[in-house]
Parts: sequence; C-alpha cells; structure tokens
Amino acid sequence: MLTSLAEFEHRYQAFSARTLDEAAECAMQVYDYQLTSPPGEDNVLCLLSGSMAPVDDISFIVHRSSCGFEGMMESGDEHYCLAMPLMGGTRITDPVDGVIDFRKNHARIYRKAAGTKLTAPPKDVASFAILIPAQLLEDKARSYFGELQCAPLRFNPHIDLTTPTGQSILGCLDLFQLTLSYSPANFANPLTRTAAKDHLLSTLVSGLEHNYQPGAKQIGQGAIPGVVKRAEEFMHAHAGAPISVDQIARAVGCSERALQSAFKSFRNTTPMRALRDIRLERAHEDLRKSSDTVTSIAFKWGFGNPGRFASSYTEKFGESPSDTLRFGCLSGRCSAH
Repeated sequence: MLTSLAEFEHRYQAFSARTLDEAAECAMQVYDYQLTSPPGEDNVLCLLSGSMAPVDDISFIVHRSSCGFEGMMESGDEHYCLAMPLMGGTRITDPVDGVIDFRKNHARIYRKAAGTKLTAPPKDVASFAILIPAQLLEDKARSYFGELQCAPLRFNPHIDLTTPTGQSILGCLDLFQLTLSYSPANFANPLTRTAAKDHLLSTLVSGLEHNYQPGAKQIGQGAIPGVVKRAEEFMHAHAGAPISVDQIARAVGCSERALQSAFKSFRNTTPMRALRDIRLERAHEDLRKSSDTVTSIAFKWGFGNPGRFASSYTEKFGESPSDTLRFGCLSGRCSAH
C-alpha cells in the first residue's frame, strides 16, 4: 500500500470540522455533497478532516471522518475520483453503476455526477483520493486509443491493487505523495510535473477497463519506422518543453497507443524513456560546457531526483555527472566560478 502519509497530512492540512454546521459546510465546499442525513448530535468532535495538495488541476486528498452521515451531489463537478481505503470504508452509490463499496485490496474510480450518494459509517474511516478533471482524462483516453468518442468515459469502478496495473497505479500515487511531502520543489519544474502527470493518466487509461477501449486503431507496420523517426525529431526539437506522449502522438499523426507500440517494436523502449535519454544527452552537453552545478543542470532537464539522475547518467555515459563537470572545467571548457 501507500507509504506513510503523516508528512503529507501535516504539510497540507486543509480543513477540519468539529461541529455539525462545519461538517455540512466542508461537505459542500470541498466535496460538493449536500448532507442528506447529518451526523448525530452525540458525534460532535472531529467529524471531518482532510489534507489537500494540487498538482496543476489534479488534487490529492486524504480524508478522515469519525461519524456516520449521508450526502448527495446535487450537481456534478466534472471530475473523476480515484480513491483507496486507508481505514474502514465509505459507500458510493453511482447513478449508473449503482453501489460501489470499498473492497479488500481494491481502489475505486467513478465520475462525480449529479445524484451520486456518499454514505459514511459511524466509525473511523480514512481514504486517499485524487480528483482528475473529466475533460483531461477523456482527452487522454481519446489520444491513447485514437478514437473520437462522444460518450462520457466510464470505468469499471473496481481496481484490484494486487494486479500489475493496480501496483502501477499505487506506484504512481506513492510517487506523487512522497514528492509532495518531502520534495515539493521538484514539481515547480514543468518538465518534471508534466512527465509525472502524463505517466499517471497513461497508466489509468491504458491499464483500466473502460468504454473507450473497443475498436482501438493500430497503424500499419510499414508506417511505424517513419512515425518513430518523426517522433524522435519532435522530441529533439522540444526537449526543453513540458511535452507529453499525447502531444507527441498528435504531432506525428497517430494515436498514443500506436506510438507506444511503435517504440516498443522498433526501439525496445517507450516514448517517454526515449525523451528521457534525449534530455540526458542535453544534460551531458551542459555538464561538459557549463559552470552550473549538477543539481541545477539536472533540474533544468526535468530530473528532480539527484540520485536517480546520477544513476541514469552513469549507466548511459559510464561516468558520474560530477566527473563530467569536473573534467570539462579542467580542460578549460567552462569558466571558473
């Protein structure tokens, strides 16, 4: 499961309701739920509390409650909610999918539509959730499968966290919450932030069951080498920009899924790993010629974790980033500090 969330909750404490009126206000302002069955009068301490951190338009939330209540969404807020239990569990009643209970070793994903009902039991419950704008996730699914879909994206609401896809989703969420908790400055870099968001969205639309999957198109084998070449040219030209896989696919005229398949077949890698290697090359050039620090150059090219950057760099070039920087300066290719 997720690494300890104590630091996340401490850093991003957003709200706490200790009275019935405060609980109703939090439910409406934070979750867009109108309480239809408020907590009992004897449950007046720490009714609701939560921590919330945004990464652009995606929100990461830890929610806790300690009393029973029911709430109804009066108007949909055009977000998908992916939630996993930390303690106990609440029930969602979806207008289309019906009852969506938390299951052991499962998360759930649903669209926050008008008429969605939330039921919390009269005991301590906690969950970790992310809210993703519906348009963002639907655009990613359309890009990935190369299909023009008009219907709303609908997922199988239950996510088995013991499967490879479930483990990948857990890994994505853990990366976000650990970065937000201990290295939030990493997300100040648009390259790092865009890559992390794109990986999360791609993992969801490629791994989960949903109604956009049937009829996904594949491009012909003969066209794939040209697609790879054009994609690599695009990545070289935009290596310093926060580009995502769907932007690359649109630029070369194919679906994201077809682009992934092409890189796997002809480069034995993924587009984002290819982009990472291009950025490593740019960092290598800067280290040979610049008097900047290793950390600042790594950050410039989207590597927010110095340890992982050093490991990837050493594996590719056979020397550490600090060695490249030192040798460049000793040979007179950079100016002294």
